[in-house]
Amino acid sequence: MNNDIDLKTKLDALEKLRNGAWEEWNNRRTYEWKMSIGIWTALTSFIALVLTGRVQIPLNCCYWVFAIIVIVIMFSLHCYFITNLTKSNRIDRKKQFSHEAAIREILKIDYDAELQGEIDNRIKKSSIHPVLDWSGIVQISVTFLLLIVAFYVVYLRTL
Repeated sequence: MNNDIDLKTKLDALEKLRNGAWEEWNNRRTYEWKMSIGIWTALTSFIALVLTGRVQIPLNCCYWVFAIIVIVIMFSLHCYFITNLTKSNRIDRKKQFSHEAAIREILKIDYDAELQGEIDNRIKKSSIHPVLDWSGIVQISVTFLLLIVAFYVVYLRTL
């Protein structure tokens, strides 16, 4: 940063940048879950309609090929969506941590060693793979399980 900028201005700018990264992360996380809940609602509605007999399942091969294609596409799109959201979330979190670290450095405020170790460990674990965070794993797992249940319910109705 330019040395001509006073300390308060630097701190205010860093706080705005940190807060902006936090808001981007938090807003994205909100529609990430809304999208997943929407998919889950559609799948559970379909399962309920099949179980109650309101949807008739044809017994031909074309239907099964179509059903498998739909399941693969739906799961792939959800994985793609979650993976890319996770990548963006990770960038925003790193920006947030970076701006916070700059603020703490200016103010000469350090975390105690134990807390800093936990923070560093969490950041390290969260950057192993773009989809391997708890949120992505939960959402993709629930979608996968509901797709399996939907497929199984359809299979049962054709017996």
